[in-house]
Amino acid sequence: MNSNIQSNFAIVLVSPQDSLNIGAVARAMMNLGFNELRLVAPRSFILEKANAAACAAIDIVTSAQHYPDLASALLDIEDAVAFSARTGRNRPVPTPVTNWAAQVQASPLRKTALVFGPEEDGLCNEDLARCREIIAIPASKENTSFNLAQAVLIALYEISRGEFKTKERPSEGPPLWADQIRLGEIVDECAWRVNFYRCETPKTIPNVLKGLFLKIQPDKRDLRILLGFFKALLRLLPEQDKSEKV
Repeated sequence: MNSNIQSNFAIVLVSPQDSLNIGAVARAMMNLGFNELRLVAPRSFILEKANAAACAAIDIVTSAQHYPDLASALLDIEDAVAFSARTGRNRPVPTPVTNWAAQVQASPLRKTALVFGPEEDGLCNEDLARCREIIAIPASKENTSFNLAQAVLIALYEISRGEFKTKERPSEGPPLWADQIRLGEIVDECAWRVNFYRCETPKTIPNVLKGLFLKIQPDKRDLRILLGFFKALLRLLPEQDKSEKV
């Protein structure tokens, strides 16, 4: 795969718990030619342990970018997808990893973050809500979760094994992910002010509503129009007592 294509992907590890796993992820990345690793508030990061597991991929570990939270790690990103094995009636139906990889290969290239959660409990709902889509790696019912490095390796392999039929990017290109998250926050505030959300509203509903705008993947022009519309609407709506929010 062309290295220019690989440079469009960043592996983002949220609160990784074991430095050996960080090193193993770096090794998996180097196996397939990827080199951008982002670490979000690692719970324990011992460079020597990570390097021991990284083998020849020490450069990926030492050049990894560190961030205090997922929002800051996605500031320059154009698309973000979350990898999770957890299911539940309040979670979106995940996309199988092979289907997602095929979509990536057939779409205009975007700077894309592949987001993985902590080893023990995975990504929280708040972090999942910052991603456009949840990706699942099929596994047996007896053991549905993969080791962190294994999951990263499978995801990158699925991207690498296909042939990219890249389309031309829209004239203005996609907006930054941070701007799309900002749109979701404004939509959230509008929903509170028009009483679409109430104290008794299930906590999952706001994430569903904001997720709809992430899924449509507007280009920069579309997003400017949406932001302008909701900002104008917000100015017309009276503020609500924030203490009523849940």
